[in-house]
Amino acid sequence: MKDKTDELIRLYDKFSNSQRKQQSTLIILSVVVALSTVSYAIITWKSVTAMRESNEIQRQFLEIERMKIEKLKTPNKPLKKDVEEAARPSVPQLTR
Repeated sequence: MKDKTDELIRLYDKFSNSQRKQQSTLIILSVVVALSTVSYAIITWKSVTAMRESNEIQRQFLEIERMKIEKLKTPNKPLKKDVEEAARPSVPQLTR
């Protein structure tokens, strides 16, 4: 009977050691997954931030381009001096 008990204890120890190794492996893999998730979140956040900055720069550039196009479409407004000269009747100069 003692032999059977010793054999069961050895078997139990063997299963226990095996389970401890599996738990250790599972803990290590869980930590790796957690660190990977944190790294992914940080990289994604930086990517989103860079994309927002890029979009803002493009938006500003497009606004400048629209302003240039609008300026080219509208004729130049005459200066006040030019308007006054155009309103004055033209009188021929007499030479003596």
